[in-house]
Amino acid sequence: MIQPLNVLIIENYPIIIEAYKMALNQTASGNNTFEFNIDIAHDYIAADIKINETLQEAPYDMVLLDYNLHSTNRPEIPSGIDLGIKIKQLNPRTKFIILTSEDDDRKLYNNIKMLKPHGFLIKNDFLYEDLIQALTNVLHGMHYYSNIVSNILRNYKSDQIILDMVDNNAFNDLLTEAEIKLL
Repeated sequence: MIQPLNVLIIENYPIIIEAYKMALNQTASGNNTFEFNIDIAHDYIAADIKINETLQEAPYDMVLLDYNLHSTNRPEIPSGIDLGIKIKQLNPRTKFIILTSEDDDRKLYNNIKMLKPHGFLIKNDFLYEDLIQALTNVLHGMHYYSNIVSNILRNYKSDQIILDMVDNNAFNDLLTEAEIKLL
């Protein structure tokens, strides 16, 4: 049986929207499990309206979200991540794939930790086939991160382990042997 899924694409470039729609249609035709009801929002105001309209009747199952959308009319929603957080609060079961041109490792890492997306792709780090794979993985409950994102996650995790070891050693250096035994 084919399962209909509601998908919202939030992206301001029409050519990229068309590529995402093609990838969704190719993913649907390749598995006979899903069909997609696709909505498009070119900016935050449109996305916010669509999210609120569909919340009660048929919330979005998946959102393809551009990280760098900005709206001067809505300062309370300054980034794609903030919009993603709002969607997640309204419907925690929504699956996210974040797509961005952002190249600041620290921002990317912090936003991955905050939103915990099912997929995260850097726009200059994936091919069309990778997008198909990301959609397929996310639809089947798995995650997909482009190479740059995977490297960022790996580097920050190893850095955190090193920091934890340094912090533990510094902490132990401050304590006497008797104090350590009491702990």
